[in-house]
Amino acid sequence: MADAGTLAGLVARLDEGARERQAALEALAFGVADYPQLGAVQDFRRLHARVRSRAQLRETLRPPPADAGPLNSASLTHRALALMRETSPGYLQHFMAYLDALSWLEQLQAGPPAQRRAPRRASTRKSKRGR
Repeated sequence: MADAGTLAGLVARLDEGARERQAALEALAFGVADYPQLGAVQDFRRLHARVRSRAQLRETLRPPPADAGPLNSASLTHRALALMRETSPGYLQHFMAYLDALSWLEQLQAGPPAQRRAPRRASTRKSKRGR
């Protein structure tokens, strides 16, 4: 069983640390709030999102191969995106932004590409098979 004085000291230190962290976070938030968000930046972000989603949509809406079957993933993706574009272009834009974010997260999580091993050198010994 822990000594009551030691446990009380630990709790006091944890409370003090929590207060210091909270004060630091409040000071940081205050510094960020001093700068107003520019309207031009928001307009640019919206424009960039639209242009990027259109470019991605053009890339994904290329016709699938003619010999693709009904369950071909490229064909199904093409049909789904074309239907989204016709019924709800706004939803398609949000969906493409979501897929883009997932793609970036996947790339970040993958880490550096694996290094290939050096090819093995050819053996200088003669094979025993060809006697």
